[in-house]
Amino acid sequence: MSPEDAHRLIHAHTTVQSLKLVPELKLRLAVRPQKIWEDIERVATDPLAARPFWAFAWPGGQATARFLLDNPQWVAGKSVLDLGCGSGIGAVAALRAGARRVVANDIDPLAVHAAALNAQINGVVLDTSTQDLL
Repeated sequence: MSPEDAHRLIHAHTTVQSLKLVPELKLRLAVRPQKIWEDIERVATDPLAARPFWAFAWPGGQATARFLLDNPQWVAGKSVLDLGCGSGIGAVAALRAGARRVVANDIDPLAVHAAALNAQINGVVLDTSTQDLL
């Protein structure tokens, strides 16, 4: 899937939303969860990209983001790897908390694209990687 196709697909199925646990961040999240799953399964050529886990703000990611924003000393001035970044919520929070550099990594190219879009929405820039680091 080309970056342009990924961009269109993400924008077609998500809206920018605030989160209750982390209201200072905004993410592109699924509007109709079942529809996004069905449409992505239909167009994905890679089985890993057929599961849009990146389109949801999972509780663990929200808790990690909240922790980093409340405790910036853990990441301020450091390099951070967000492994299995999904939506990129942890990566975005680390940058907002003062991390020097953040790499958002996921084996799903759509997740990495979504993480980059979410970083842009939040006024930060992160590096991305789809390399299987495990």
